[in-house]
Amino acid sequence: MIVSDLRELAGQKFNVITADPPWMYQKRPGLKSVGVEGKGDGVKGIAEREYPTMTNEELAAMPIRDLAADDAHLFMWFTNPGTFGNRFSDVDPEDIARAWGFEFRTILTWVKTAQHGGVSGGGMGWYFRGATEHVLYATRGKAKIESHRREPNVIMAPARGHSVKPHEFIEKVERACDGPYLELFARRPREGWTVFGNQVAEPEALFA
Repeated sequence: MIVSDLRELAGQKFNVITADPPWMYQKRPGLKSVGVEGKGDGVKGIAEREYPTMTNEELAAMPIRDLAADDAHLFMWFTNPGTFGNRFSDVDPEDIARAWGFEFRTILTWVKTAQHGGVSGGGMGWYFRGATEHVLYATRGKAKIESHRREPNVIMAPARGHSVKPHEFIEKVERACDGPYLELFARRPREGWTVFGNQVAEPEALFA
């Protein structure tokens, strides 16, 4: 099921919610520094040029707690620079999870691999080239992962395009937790999942 408005899900409850939020990196896309007039053509602000972004405060205000079951799991992607909020906000990923009704538990890390299987050379970065992304895992109520379903908190997988997350992540989530499943800010339809997003496309469109 694909939805473009969360109000379409009123009354539904999900045991598992994943989210790949459209984090804001710059106030004005394409600028090399904040406060410069005009859009500019700087290399920073790539996310803002690819899709509409949201402030951390806007993300925290989303009515996600109304969609979570009493006992539910949250898997929320975040980036290295946004671990403790960012230069535009004091609201960090844990604050957002708490606003959605969840309690932080641990972190999963995606290590981006090269063709030979080792760590990739990394993407762009202000100080080090980013070869990792992270997932905040949080729970609501009495949600837990049974001992026989627990796996290492590392995902080894290649990058497959700007902002595209590895299918190995979803497979890990499904092995660990039972649905119903909701994916927020999805990029593609997913069998067995309800997906919400304004960029949902068929799988082949992601690699065109």
